[in-house]
Amino acid sequence: IKKRGWRTEGSSRIVGVIGIGWKKDRVTLLSCEDGSEIRIIDSDGETVERSGTVRFVQTLGVSWTGTGWKVADLSSKSVQNFEGQSCAG
Repeated sequence: IKKRGWRTEGSSRIVGVIGIGWKKDRVTLLSCEDGSEIRIIDSDGETVERSGTVRFVQTLGVSWTGTGWKVADLSSKSVQNFEGQSCAG
């Protein structure tokens, strides 16, 4: 996006997060993220039409670094809606 001179406006909304696994220094989380409020603006200030979905279900592996928690790995899948997703509450 930046290489093209584009920018974004708005932010994603975390619909929900649940813990799905844990060990001493690692937690696995499932997150539902809605990016429908994010707009992509081109270098002329015009809104860029998006293709595809803007909602994602993400599995995050979060590890203790000794001084704080850090996302160590991430997998993400796009979804049309959050119906039936346990992270949606």
